[in-house]
Amino acid sequence: MLLSYQDKAIEGTDVGLGFGFGTEYKLSRKAVLDLSFSWTYVLTGDKIVFDGFQAPNESFYWTNTHFLDLALGLELGF
Repeated sequence: MLLSYQDKAIEGTDVGLGFGFGTEYKLSRKAVLDLSFSWTYVLTGDKIVFDGFQAPNESFYWTNTHFLDLALGLELGF
C-alpha cells in the first residue's frame, strides 16, 4: 500500500539504523499481546515536496533525525 499526502507519494531513499526490544504475552490459545520499544536514527537528504513543510534549519530538504517508537499489538489466530 502506497501512502500519499497532497496527491504526492510519501517515499524516500532514507537509510536507517535501529535498536530495540520486545516481548509477546500469550493471552489464550489464539491471542497474543505484542509490545515493543525501539530507537531509530534516519539519515536522509530527500527534498521536501509538500506545500507548507520546511525542515527545522529552514532548508527544503529533510534533516537527519532520530525517534523512539513504542508499539502495542494484538495478534489473533483463527
